[in-house]
Amino acid sequence: MRKKLLLTTMLAAAAVWPAASAQTLNATFEADSVTADGWTEMHAVAGKGLWTQTQYATETQFKGGSLTANKLGGARCAVSKTGGLMAIGKVPPSNWLISPPVTIGQGDALNFMTAVAAGYNTSNVTSDTQRIRLDVLVSTTTADTTAFTDTLMCEIPRSYTDWHWRSLDLSKYAGKTVRIAFHDHGSPISNFVSQMLFLDNVSIASEVKTDMSASHMAAFTSGTVRQQPVSVRVSNYGAAVSSFKVGYDIDGANAVTETISRQLASGGTLLHTFAQPATFEAGSHTVRAWVEASGDAYASND
Repeated sequence: MRKKLLLTTMLAAAAVWPAASAQTLNATFEADSVTADGWTEMHAVAGKGLWTQTQYATETQFKGGSLTANKLGGARCAVSKTGGLMAIGKVPPSNWLISPPVTIGQGDALNFMTAVAAGYNTSNVTSDTQRIRLDVLVSTTTADTTAFTDTLMCEIPRSYTDWHWRSLDLSKYAGKTVRIAFHDHGSPISNFVSQMLFLDNVSIASEVKTDMSASHMAAFTSGTVRQQPVSVRVSNYGAAVSSFKVGYDIDGANAVTETISRQLASGGTLLHTFAQPATFEAGSHTVRAWVEASGDAYASND
């Protein structure tokens, strides 16, 4: 919003919203446009950095190859690309994807999948103000961007190496008709570095999604130390959990598992050090760590 005058001018059309009845929400973005089925796309840099529909196979910048299919079927998803837009338009990128109106039922949650390929977000020398940020917002009135005053999620993601499920509680909106907005605050840096947010399988349902990942393992020391502690960072991308298991093995054998009985909120992280250290023989070894949660919706990132 730093270029408020320009943004206000470009978004003025949002004040006129075609009449639409409340409906269920289940967007897979398999159509030829992200604006199918009543969705609206808005952006701050004219003609650039839109939320668009894309095919997995064409996104060759992701993971050094094509975007990993989300394994729920289909070949397409939505993407917001903001790399280099500051150099083109001299306006900080601000891309909005807004759902049609939907009435929320008791116990409903917003479920969706995200993936990220963002060069600056992985840099240790980049400040948060220079990284892309994803906000998920709610409006109980109109589709104008100024009406999205309730924040469900605000995240500055590091680049994911796979899809992650998100599951956000909508219980406070039960009985109300709302719109959901996915707002990509692109990086204000001018360089043409890959900055991409991917979105798929957006739905509102009473089923909540669990998705946990072992996202980082502490380094081991090379040398003569045979026994070394094993620490793994667990990330919860889905709904809150109260119990889960973590495990590790060495060279695919002698698995060690431990149960953690504690609340881990959606979006939360936990650094866990195993009670049983790893014992190494002479030579090179591969240590693998994972997390197990009941009903995990996307096991490939565990």
